[in-house]
Amino acid sequence: MLRVLRLSNFVIVQTLEVDFGRGFTVLTGETGAGKSILIDALGLLLGGRGDASFVREGASKAELTGIFQATPAASAWIAEREIEISDQEIVLRRILDSEGRSRAFVNDTPTTLQALRELGESLIDVHGQHASLWLTKTGMQRQLLDDFAGHHELNAQVLAAWKLRQQTQDQVTRAQQAQQGDNERKERLEWIVGELKTLRPVDGEWETLALDHKRLSNATNLIQGAQNAHEALSERDHSILQELEQLGSKVGILSSSDPTLAPLQELLQQASIAVAEAADGFGKYLDKASADPERLNQLDERIGALHTAARKFKTQAIELPALLARESANLESLQAAQDLVGLEKKYQEADAAFIKLAQTISKGRKQVAKKIAKSVSDSLQGLGMVGAQLSVAIAAANPGPSGSDEVEFQIAGHAGASPRPLGKIASGGELSRVSLALAVVAAAANPVPTLIFDEADAGVGGAVAEMIGHLMRELGSNRQVLCVTHLPQVAALAHEHWQVSKTTDAQGIRSAITRLDKKARVDEIARMLGGVEITSTTRKHAMELLR
Repeated sequence: MLRVLRLSNFVIVQTLEVDFGRGFTVLTGETGAGKSILIDALGLLLGGRGDASFVREGASKAELTGIFQATPAASAWIAEREIEISDQEIVLRRILDSEGRSRAFVNDTPTTLQALRELGESLIDVHGQHASLWLTKTGMQRQLLDDFAGHHELNAQVLAAWKLRQQTQDQVTRAQQAQQGDNERKERLEWIVGELKTLRPVDGEWETLALDHKRLSNATNLIQGAQNAHEALSERDHSILQELEQLGSKVGILSSSDPTLAPLQELLQQASIAVAEAADGFGKYLDKASADPERLNQLDERIGALHTAARKFKTQAIELPALLARESANLESLQAAQDLVGLEKKYQEADAAFIKLAQTISKGRKQVAKKIAKSVSDSLQGLGMVGAQLSVAIAAANPGPSGSDEVEFQIAGHAGASPRPLGKIASGGELSRVSLALAVVAAAANPVPTLIFDEADAGVGGAVAEMIGHLMRELGSNRQVLCVTHLPQVAALAHEHWQVSKTTDAQGIRSAITRLDKKARVDEIARMLGGVEITSTTRKHAMELLR
């Protein structure tokens, strides 16, 4: 259950800390005082989307903290993620800054909003004031039915089977539509790939061929030039190397008389070494060099073949290896796509798997539908709808992501009346009572320890309001129930009563919450009964409600 809620700089709350107890607790106050702010804060702690608008004006950040007593499901979630826990307490923390950034923590371990939502499902169940509108949508009715039945895993399986069925059906359709055009394309791809495989172009081959061809085409000039350089450097009389060595010796003699010439002698020696290395390099080049006309003819033939293929396929010779790889892959994909028989078999298998799962979930829906209808109908008798009966109609529908069922909640407003869809009920009060009855039945089947009703009792009053209060008090006998309400009949039946108020001072508008003692509780219920001016009559009526 929720033990503590702390807020700092959240909307119009500067600082607030509330220690919640067990049982049935109500939160009341004037409209706009900030009752729903507490529900919004819990929504953010449980993974709701937040933005900068939640940060109190003038503050740099808002911080929200909720301390919960761990449930078995929550403890398992914590253990699975190896998060530390002490005293069986789970601390959820959310920080929103004025620039819209958000951070979330579970027991001081950073986490994601999706993770918070997963964990929150085992801690709190919220029934909002707009649940009755939500309930009129047939898709939501099917979802509610599945929630009652515990079909979460089965729903995921149905959705996955539907997606696979659609995917394979699309593949069959595309293969059928494109088959004729693909046959022509396949013939062209087979021709291109066959020609290129015969040629066998290789990555990097074109660059190597061009370099070798250029070298062999100029072999005579290259050899003659290298020979001339080799002779000039070291082979003939008075070669460059001999001249440098002699000059270096002479400068060495001179440097004995003037040491400043020593660096110049060293430079001449380095030049001699460089010339000697160059001469050696030319010698090695000449040892290997040859005209090799036969190899030159081979290069001419290969280059010609690559040029011809490049022109044929309207590309560059250097791109031929990439063209072969690309068109081979295209041909392979096309051949796989044209396996229409195989694709149709896959679709039939996917369709059969989907139908089996759809039948399984449909059977489960029909079983739980009867239980829900009876439980809600029984609850409606105590909510001022004597003789009203809820029924859940399940009809076959076109296959879809949730199966092959169309679910519609129908209500007969009194004995002998024909059932009508919930969305066509004329009275908003009746719709609110049906919604509340469903919420109570859902809560009874839900192991979550904390239930929150955010003005879920809107649209009713009088004796019906009192019955709602009794229902919530009964729910609070074995779990924590928090209710935001404007109904004094509901508030009077709570185990604990908190009042939310709003004040204005030099620092702006602030919201505060106070636990009411017996006397203050009489005054608050009197206010709810009579408005701004509390009279002795309304106070007496309030005491009667509390008794």
